[in-house]
Formats: sequence, C-alpha cells, structure tokens
Amino acid sequence: MLGWAARPGEAAPETLLRGASMAYSHPMERPQDVELIFEPLEEGGYHVYAPDLPGLHSQGDDLDDASANAEEALALYVEGLEEDGLSYDAGVIRRRFPLPA
Repeated sequence: MLGWAARPGEAAPETLLRGASMAYSHPMERPQDVELIFEPLEEGGYHVYAPDLPGLHSQGDDLDDASANAEEALALYVEGLEEDGLSYDAGVIRRRFPLPA
C-alpha cells in the first residue's frame, strides 16, 4: 500500500514501514494512488517525483505540462514493475519530526 488514510477517529501512524522492493510470488494489492511532488525549478517549470517510487522523475515547463509528463512517466513505471513481477512496495520509511523552535 503506497498511501495511508486515517479512518474517522484514528490518528495517522508516526512511522510507516515498508519492505524492500523484490519479486513476489503472489500478486499484492495494487495501490489506487501515489503521491507526486511538484517542485518549482529556479529556471522555471517543475521537477516531479514520487517519494514512494524510487527512480520516478519527470518535469515540465508549467504545471499542466509537468502533470501530463508525470502521468506518462507513472504509467511507464507501473508497466515496468508489472512486466518484471516486482512489488510496488519500495521500502520507503517515513517519519515525522517537529520543526525546531
């Protein structure tokens, strides 16, 4: 599972642990969505990446262009995972830290 959503009255976990990406013998449930980060570039446009999918990067001259390119990159990334029989689980560990005062 690439995302996590709190149920009503349930707090988000401080840490989400995921195993290493590897071939699997039983298909795991395919995630329904993935978070993409659109980072503005100094020279203009956006760099796009998915923290949960190492190696997935794209860019675009504006938000619409970056979004279209990211959708295409995501489709190719998922196609590659499925063709190679690899898990969507990339071993990403997330922890939240408070900002210093």
